[in-house]
Amino acid sequence: MKKIRIISFGLIVLLIFLSLSITGCQTKNESKDDSGDSAVNEDINHDQEEAAEEIDYITQLGETYNFDGYEFRIMVPAAENHMPDSGPALYMSEAMNGEIVNDALYTRNKAVEAALNIKITVFEHSPGGILETYKAIVNSVSANDKTFDVAIPHVLANVDAMTTGGYLCDWNKITSVDFDNPWWNIDAMNAYSMAHKKFLGMGEVNFGNYSNTYAMFFNKDFIQKYDLENPYELVKAKKWTIDKVLEITKDMYQDLNSNGKSDADDLYGYSGSATGVLLGFMYGSNITYFKTDENGAPYISFINEKTDRLVDKMVSLYYQDNRSYIYDNNEIDIFNAMQEGRMFLQGDKIGQIIKLRGADIEFGILPYPLYDENQDKYYTYVDAWGGVLCIPNNVLDDELNRTAVILDALSYETLKNVKPKYYDIALKTKYARDDESAEMLDLLYGGLVFDLGYVYDKTFEYFSMFMNSVTRGGNKFMTSMDRIEGTVQKYLDNAYEKISGLD
Repeated sequence: MKKIRIISFGLIVLLIFLSLSITGCQTKNESKDDSGDSAVNEDINHDQEEAAEEIDYITQLGETYNFDGYEFRIMVPAAENHMPDSGPALYMSEAMNGEIVNDALYTRNKAVEAALNIKITVFEHSPGGILETYKAIVNSVSANDKTFDVAIPHVLANVDAMTTGGYLCDWNKITSVDFDNPWWNIDAMNAYSMAHKKFLGMGEVNFGNYSNTYAMFFNKDFIQKYDLENPYELVKAKKWTIDKVLEITKDMYQDLNSNGKSDADDLYGYSGSATGVLLGFMYGSNITYFKTDENGAPYISFINEKTDRLVDKMVSLYYQDNRSYIYDNNEIDIFNAMQEGRMFLQGDKIGQIIKLRGADIEFGILPYPLYDENQDKYYTYVDAWGGVLCIPNNVLDDELNRTAVILDALSYETLKNVKPKYYDIALKTKYARDDESAEMLDLLYGGLVFDLGYVYDKTFEYFSMFMNSVTRGGNKFMTSMDRIEGTVQKYLDNAYEKISGLD
């Protein structure tokens, strides 16, 4: 299929500009260099899109392919109560109900079904926990029962074992899809590759990436109450730094219930979890766990003085001067303090904005702070619930290409018809309270980091190294890392050797 582009009228111009999928992947015979730094999405050129030919891509696909009523099966883990943007609802809607995103997903799936003559089914594997996805994939591939066409696991759910074990297809083998199209995310696919093999796909069909992107929320009332600098102006001037956050939040704490101890009923400068939200400060500082060299071989990239200094700053933010209230990652009512006017700054996923929709406070959205003013731009990352596309390694060539074509159609329709509804209507208009927040969203989605170390985690062990260094309360980062650096690199070397030997 030749490369297709969409003309950029009105909102679509903005959407393409901000799209997470700004460059193309390559086929096996037309390979780009995917070595070096972990990927960061950049902006796409407006003029190229405006000059592009307008073609109804779904119609063209329908004229080329007819899959004779095939049931296309997407396997996902079950939704979790503390994660509103998880499970089958990210990919499937049973009926129209008047909600913007629900109806857009329903319309998207129906359009693809009609064009390709297929039936789309999204189901939870059983048991449905995120760590059960690995077992479900291994069991299906081993039995060759072909119970699913694509799995979209939680990124931290033993995805490394799926790749090194040879249970997934290499996307380089796909010939039916042109990954140069902007609804595919080559940055992430390259970042998650090893030995130049791409076992993990990502496109606009990974719609959960948008709602699972980490950001900061702040209470505007605190600006006048505490005579603070306007955070929006700090962001624009590139003075929104971690040191500035430490300065602002230091003296905010108030013991509102006068019980002599800091607890959930008091007033704080900052709130966040000691897991995903905390990790956002690392990625916000443009630090990644692992990178790959020119041969696609992985190496450790975060054991250095910069990370050590960052740990010091995070220990201050999280555990000194009573400036912060730390919540558990599984809590549901995490925005109570902000809704009640007792919190200035809070980190979490952008999809959690829905919890502030009915709040009486005036709130805004911010990117994670810069490590310092010398940093080139604002960065953040996508929570593991955004998922990756995993095609089982027991499919024939025609089955592999059929799966790729269907995912291509779903990703195209997501970019064309779902993302505008979510990004411009739901986020920028329905939930955000001001124009500045919309501008901040542009910064967020223009600086997404994809890190190989977020996937190759050895069952949360390596994924947790930075966070554990902070939560222990005293900075022993370099000492701890010196002890295990050899073990971590050996793990990476073994993974590289296994993947290099796969067909």
